[in-house]
Amino acid sequence: MAKPTPVRPRNDSASLRALTALQRGDFAGAVAAAVNDFEPVVREAYPEVGAALDALDAAGAPHAMLSGSGGACFALCPDAAAAHALAERVRVPAGAALWVLPFAPTTTWRAPTPV
Repeated sequence: MAKPTPVRPRNDSASLRALTALQRGDFAGAVAAAVNDFEPVVREAYPEVGAALDALDAAGAPHAMLSGSGGACFALCPDAAAAHALAERVRVPAGAALWVLPFAPTTTWRAPTPV
């Protein structure tokens, strides 16, 4: 009989908490956990980023933030209807583009094994 593939214990980073919440469909948990320490620094250094985040916030985004080290700004929405409604309200800054994209569905998610 084959041994099961070992599962490495996951750390408790904010990113992993946000990802876990998203994968479980827990919108409130994802919003509570989603943070980006680069955001204040990048916002200050690049006014275009600040303008994009401000546009999302002004449109009523439930949670607008910087992606990674600044490749994009995005807003988490609880469902497709809310995302499309938000997109209709956003005043896109000059030089920016706006997309509404779903998270990719997956059936490969495994809950972390308790340590």
